[in-house]
Amino acid sequence: MENFIPSLLKVSWQAALLILLILAAQFAFGKRLSPRWRYGLWLLVLIRLAIPWTTPSRVSLFNLLGAPFSHTSTTPATTASAGPGSSTGHSLVAGPSGRPQLNMAYRIGAGQSAGNSPIPWLFVFWSAGALSLSGYLAFTHRRISRKVTLLRPLIDARVLKLLEGCKKQMGVRAPVTLVESRAVGSPALFGFVRPRLLFPIGLAQSFSPEELRYVFLHELGHIKRHDILIGWVMTALQILHWFNPLVWLASYRMRADRELACDALALSCVQKDENQAYGRTIIKLLESFGRSAWGPSLAGTVENKNQMKERILMIAKFDKSNRGLALALVLFAGLGLITMTDAQPATSPPAHGLVGSWVLVGKPGEVGEPPAAGGRIKLITERQWSITQADPKTGVVVFHHGGTYTLKGNEYNENVEYANQNTKDLVGTTTRFTIKLEGDTLTLTGIGNPWNEVWKRVK
Repeated sequence: MENFIPSLLKVSWQAALLILLILAAQFAFGKRLSPRWRYGLWLLVLIRLAIPWTTPSRVSLFNLLGAPFSHTSTTPATTASAGPGSSTGHSLVAGPSGRPQLNMAYRIGAGQSAGNSPIPWLFVFWSAGALSLSGYLAFTHRRISRKVTLLRPLIDARVLKLLEGCKKQMGVRAPVTLVESRAVGSPALFGFVRPRLLFPIGLAQSFSPEELRYVFLHELGHIKRHDILIGWVMTALQILHWFNPLVWLASYRMRADRELACDALALSCVQKDENQAYGRTIIKLLESFGRSAWGPSLAGTVENKNQMKERILMIAKFDKSNRGLALALVLFAGLGLITMTDAQPATSPPAHGLVGSWVLVGKPGEVGEPPAAGGRIKLITERQWSITQADPKTGVVVFHHGGTYTLKGNEYNENVEYANQNTKDLVGTTTRFTIKLEGDTLTLTGIGNPWNEVWKRVK
């Protein structure tokens, strides 16, 4: 929980910024972007929401903006047990050589409470929302599925022959079952494993063969483009990030652009002079039958009345040329490079001589032997540090805190980013030292603080 919630928040806010950039790009270059590429830009959001990690890069946009929660998932396994307010830590016991070693059993220290951390409550809050949304979507899918899976297929030979011709024209090989159902207000595709094409009652009889052909081409476009499968992926990510309103906005805009892309694919299969007839068919669907039902497994021909003006304008001006390809590729690659990467760490290149385990043996001029048990242990990795001290009699952790460090020349700065209950007031502070490393001895002299320490490397 301590890593999941901060990592989720980091991914969500970075995806939110990407969503805003895509909306801005669509507004600025909308007329120069083909419908396919307008929709394709949203796939970047799916990738960003789905990947919990990123690679640091100099070109990352987050170098300029900073990145909250940027150090949440990089704590080494040996120190991750004691985050902010945590009640657990590694106890220290004497090893065979008399030197302190890490005991991996977790213990609760005196005066510490597991309920002090806000992370469990955030996890409970997130879980409640995710489970509620999952339950609602599962209920919606099940309700529609029960209504349509038991319906008998439409057996009108004229309509089925037309459907097979459209499948061949679109290059769709998957078997498609055509059924009439009162569960939908306009034609809609249901499912992606065994897709069913749902028609409102009476549509097949009231539309001409040419109008039915346009409807078939649009719905088969959803199969050709794997729209329902991608829609399920977006739905799963929306459940994970249900608390982010921009993710909901992205899901809405993605479905709207999906219909434009399907219109464009269908129009690419007809003659140029058929654009107006195709547009009139879409308007007739809206006037005669209304909008499609909504569900995670549905992709309708008319899903959004507010989008009709945009669709009709696109249909009227559609041309088959691959316009705006260069611009689309630049936008896709550029947005990917600056948002799919993370800010570079603010630390200098690691000092490999520091990496390891150290035990406090005194201060300059007053150096003793390492304690047999209960000593103060400092763990240093290439980017991070932590200090743990236990009661020598009980082995229970007295304090445990740590974070990241920077090293510039002989100046060593420790940033405290997490602590247990006993030292939680240190979180957010930075302690400066001058550093001197001689063999297995590490000397830290405080700058602006009274801490002068001598550490011995633990073999």
